[in-house]
Amino acid sequence: MNLLKILAALIVLSMPVMSHAEHAIGFSAGVTKGVGLTYRNINEDTNLGIQITGIPVAAEDSGFLSGGVSGLLILNMSNLGKAFVSLGAGIIHTWDENDELTLIGVGPGIGFEFQVAPTVGLSLELPIAAIFGAEVVEDEGIQKVELGLRGIMPIPSVSLVHIW
Repeated sequence: MNLLKILAALIVLSMPVMSHAEHAIGFSAGVTKGVGLTYRNINEDTNLGIQITGIPVAAEDSGFLSGGVSGLLILNMSNLGKAFVSLGAGIIHTWDENDELTLIGVGPGIGFEFQVAPTVGLSLELPIAAIFGAEVVEDEGIQKVELGLRGIMPIPSVSLVHIW
């Protein structure tokens, strides 16, 4: 529930910059972006943008939840595409009747978006992600969640978006 409140606040705070902005919706996948449906807003006056991604998939006793938020700084924008740097954080949480896994990725990246059609962009990004894993441990009968660093590595991200 707190994640939904944070996402709603980010959308409301970005409203004033949407008047002179490029908007995009589509699909994104990456450890610092999240996996799922994505919305991106880039203010053309400041070259700053935000990208929000997420999707819930749940069955009776298993599921997948992913979300992410990335800040973007556009370095170059032309009719052929964009060059940008980003700072993002994403979470992936899966569960079934026997196991549960939570991974969090945070880090900066650099990317390029290619204009593959007049209103379609394909973004390829290479972030250097710090990957954290959450584990439930039991200490004296009390369950606690511990977050530990699993690694720091470059893991590519990709987005396919419709731009207007």
